[in-house]
Amino acid sequence: MQLETLTEAELKSLIVDMEKKVERLEQEKRDLHAECDRLMSLLVSPTKAAVSARHTKGPWHRNVPPATKYTTIWSGRNTHVARVVTDGRLTPEEVEANCDLIAAAPELLASLQELELLVRQIESQPARNAAQAARQIIAKATGGK
Repeated sequence: MQLETLTEAELKSLIVDMEKKVERLEQEKRDLHAECDRLMSLLVSPTKAAVSARHTKGPWHRNVPPATKYTTIWSGRNTHVARVVTDGRLTPEEVEANCDLIAAAPELLASLQELELLVRQIESQPARNAAQAARQIIAKATGGK
């Protein structure tokens, strides 16, 4: 089609048709993004339930600092999960950091399980290596399950 030979009315009609096509394509793009989001939620959702039922349900919390004095990690209102005991060779900063890390354990495990599923979908050797490392850590955290 020679655009130079079209009348002004034909050009306007062509523009309107193209704008309609663009809107349809944009709607298709939005629909595809929504479908991707839905599929991703199906992929990720099961992992939340996959967190080992053998450990105390999170989230876990720690007592107020200093951890050298208030050593309890707890869940819910009165469920004591762990007590941090040191042999005196750790600095107060290390004890604080260890308490923070222990308290974050259930959320760290759940996030790692979700990330492992997502990384597994990437076709590359580094992604396969990362997914394998994640599976080994998940197994360690869940008693090999």
